[in-house]
Order: sequence, then C-alpha cells, then structure tokens
Amino acid sequence: MTKDTKGKAKLRYIPYSALVAIAEVREYGIKKYNGDNYHGVDPEDFVEAAARHIHKWMDGTDLDDESGLDHLHHAITSLALAIENRKVERYVDRHLSIDAMEDELNDTTLRALDEAKKGLTKETTLKELCKLADDFPEGNTENF
Repeated sequence: MTKDTKGKAKLRYIPYSALVAIAEVREYGIKKYNGDNYHGVDPEDFVEAAARHIHKWMDGTDLDDESGLDHLHHAITSLALAIENRKVERYVDRHLSIDAMEDELNDTTLRALDEAKKGLTKETTLKELCKLADDFPEGNTENF
C-alpha cells in the first residue's frame, strides 16, 4: 500500500545544509533575543535584515561580526521567518476581517429585521417581504 502524496511539498528537496544553517541561526537568535519570539515581527523587517546580510556577503564579508555565522545563513533564516510571519499575518488578518464583517452583518441584519417587523402582520404577502429584502443595504439579497 502506498500513501497519496500528490500535491504535497517534498521536503527532501531542501538541501540539508540549508536546514542546518537555519537551525544554527535560530539557535543564536533565541539566545540573543531571550526566546523564540519572532512572531509578530513585521515581515519587512526580516526582508531588510536578509538584504543587509546579502549585501555584506556580496561585499566580500563571509561571517557576521556579532554571531560569527555566515551572512548567507542569516539571510536564508531571515527570509524563512519573513515567509512564516507573512503567512500567519494573512491568516490572522483574514480571520479578523471575516469576524468584523460577520459582526457588522449581524448588527445590520438585526436592525433591518427589527425595522421590518414593525410593519409585518400574519397577512404580509410574499411580494411585500421581497420588497423589504430589496431595501436591505445595497439591495443584497443573495443570501436570503
């Protein structure tokens, strides 16, 4: 029996030396910054750090003065953290905005229903109900 791996990233394609480089820089960063606290850092800050390390390497300096680690190792680590924080940031932003839209929709709907109920009786016709639906904000009735 084989496992279906179609569409899944094959992590074996990442060079082992790159993984080791990231791990070494992460270990240094965890000690320097007193913990694993890269979450919440603006991805642009990591991209800027990567650019600085790449420029140092391009200028002929292999090792970072402070850490003693290779500038390219710092650069790949910074880019990896930028990618991770960008992914998390989009997830959080998307969910926060969905929650906010849901709250706003709920408030708008409740206000509209309260207003609409004032004129409703058991004899209200379907035509009148459709007219009320058309009066919802921006005439959006696709979910009704």
